[in-house]
Amino acid sequence: MDQETRDLCLQLMDGDLRVMPIAHGLTEFIYFKRMAKWLVKNKLTGKELLDWYSFRFKNRRLQMASYIIMKVNKEYEQRKIYAKDLVSRA
Repeated sequence: MDQETRDLCLQLMDGDLRVMPIAHGLTEFIYFKRMAKWLVKNKLTGKELLDWYSFRFKNRRLQMASYIIMKVNKEYEQRKIYAKDLVSRA
């Protein structure tokens, strides 16, 4: 993780450690830096990010990422994000 990514994660956390799993999960996306800057610009950090994530997206990271990417790219409809489940379930 480079220094800019680390700084953006800390800005997203804004002192609330409960946001760390969300911030870390977003680092897996190619657009992370643009997404994080959009969140900071729109004051969605710390407790506000946590509330927004859980209320609007029901704790679904892919839906949140899709929405933010739509906003970052200034598109008018969300694109589907396809992901592979890397966790094996027994």
